[in-house]
Amino acid sequence: AAMMAAAPTIVVGQGAPRVFKVGMIGAGGRCTGAMANLVEAAKSIGHDIKLVAVCDFFEEKAKGAAKKFGCDEKMAFGGGNGYKSVVASDCEIIVTATPPAFRPIHVEAAIKAGKHVFAEKPVAVDGPGIRQFLAAAAEAKAKKLSLVAGTQRRHQAGYLKQAKALKDGKIGPVVGGAIYWNGTVPWVRNREANDSNAAYLARNWVNWTEMSGDHIVEQHVHNIDVANWFIGRTPKTATGFGARTRRVSGNQYDFFSIDFDYGEGVHIHSMCRQINGCSGFVGERFRTTDGEISGGGKISKNGQDVALDGDFQDGNPYMVEHVNLLK
Repeated sequence: AAMMAAAPTIVVGQGAPRVFKVGMIGAGGRCTGAMANLVEAAKSIGHDIKLVAVCDFFEEKAKGAAKKFGCDEKMAFGGGNGYKSVVASDCEIIVTATPPAFRPIHVEAAIKAGKHVFAEKPVAVDGPGIRQFLAAAAEAKAKKLSLVAGTQRRHQAGYLKQAKALKDGKIGPVVGGAIYWNGTVPWVRNREANDSNAAYLARNWVNWTEMSGDHIVEQHVHNIDVANWFIGRTPKTATGFGARTRRVSGNQYDFFSIDFDYGEGVHIHSMCRQINGCSGFVGERFRTTDGEISGGGKISKNGQDVALDGDFQDGNPYMVEHVNLLK
């Protein structure tokens, strides 16, 4: 966090233009979105992207992505083992955004093969998966490979300026606050006639804890990450409750309310909900010793706005995170 807060952003390409060869593990909406962001990012710094291989549990999706991004259809693979063919290709960078349960397996394979990686969040759904991912991250560091996760607020100018203000002492440390991801059920995909259990779980993954980690992990991770970043540590304990009252698919709860205790008297109330037809809000609000922080927005100190500074790239953070990956 300190590195990201302090480092200036360079917005011009360095060296001769080049074409980065990319492989996609996953071909759904988020993975194709990330690929489009990567193409835009490369162009913005004077380079280009070529898709050389793609896979998805559902082969027709892989073929659709291949067509969209100009990849040879023979390099589009289906099934649960399709990722092995992508990893074995001559790609330099792998973009992966599949059901999160598979993320540690895919990232581990990519890093072992010497690929740079963009891994959409969440990076795992359980303890064993987290430990597997952390081991892959350590291997990436040892091999000097780039590994960027999809917590895009870490690349967003507004949040980076606030992190810098905290580091520079322009505002006192965080002593409490609340973080929210209150929204709707993203989608429900019904079981199709010929679906195996595996195909149904992969198709409707966002509603199953085993596949997504639940919506604390799959969505609310962004806000929890901001709290950890701005406070400078992770919680010591978490006490909470939740319930399932309206969900029509899967096995997740509809809402959670959690008290994160960071020690030293610092508590953050975490609130997330997936219920249609309710008032929604996604964001973070923090109290400091002398003011307030609205995540990604303003800082006020003793009732006055604090001037924020920092040479960080403005624009769509979903694109900027890929600029940082390429640089």
